[in-house]
Amino acid sequence: MARTISSPPPLPAEMATVNLERLLLRLDKKLPPMASTEYARGEGVKPQIERGEVPGVVERRKIAANLEYARQLLLHLETEYATVKSSAQRKQLQEDLGRRKAVIRKLNERLHGVELLETMWEEEEEEEREARVREKEEVLVAAGSKDPEPISTLRNRLGTNLEPTATSTSASRGYPSSSIKPTAAATTTSAIHPNSGPVELEKQLSLHQRQQDEITADLLAMSRALKESSLRFSQQLEEEKPHLELAAQGLDKNVLGMQQMGGRMDKLRKDGSVGWYRTIINVAIIVVLGIAGLIILMLPKLRR
Repeated sequence: MARTISSPPPLPAEMATVNLERLLLRLDKKLPPMASTEYARGEGVKPQIERGEVPGVVERRKIAANLEYARQLLLHLETEYATVKSSAQRKQLQEDLGRRKAVIRKLNERLHGVELLETMWEEEEEEEREARVREKEEVLVAAGSKDPEPISTLRNRLGTNLEPTATSTSASRGYPSSSIKPTAAATTTSAIHPNSGPVELEKQLSLHQRQQDEITADLLAMSRALKESSLRFSQQLEEEKPHLELAAQGLDKNVLGMQQMGGRMDKLRKDGSVGWYRTIINVAIIVVLGIAGLIILMLPKLRR
């Protein structure tokens, strides 16, 4: 699998330059040399290249990852060269970076051209398969549209026309009729079968008819099976209908019981609230009576 590299390692500028040059040379060897710049843009002509010379999907992913790493190295070098104080040296380094950037761009265009070639080859294969299928369908339709006269009818017709001639010729020449009949039969066979086209056509028609009969029988069997399964399903539904009704009745009873229980809980809640109020009132009355008793007991002492 292609490795995804987030950022280049902190290398010195010289080592990064050497790594970039080696990486670009290796990628240039892996990609096929073809004029893909215009072709990748849709302007050129399809390059003459075999499919075996094109790298596979995994190899193309590796090349794309290496190109991304080369771009990151280029950015790293740009940041390194920006700190160079000498203007002449910085200009020369920037020119080298521009040349390497153009090389990376060309390699990317070549990779894109390879992907376009792969897509075009797949489309051509698909078109060829569709064309073969269409040709087969046209041949079958043409064979089915023809209605040739049966071979047995032609044999009977030509045999009745040729046999009297052969018999009269044998009688006029004095030869036995049995020696002439094979010749007439051979002539009839050669006249009927100038080539094996009608026989093959009849075989194909019989084969197609047999296949259609088999398909029709399969469809009828499937329809019967579907009908039987639907009948069984309806019978099962009818059998389960009483159980469903019992379950519905049980659910209704549960709902009624829950409603009754809810009414009882509401009644108990109301009774509990009333009892609580009564308890508070009773406690208040007891407290008031106690205070009144204390006042009555304390009044004689206060008078003294």
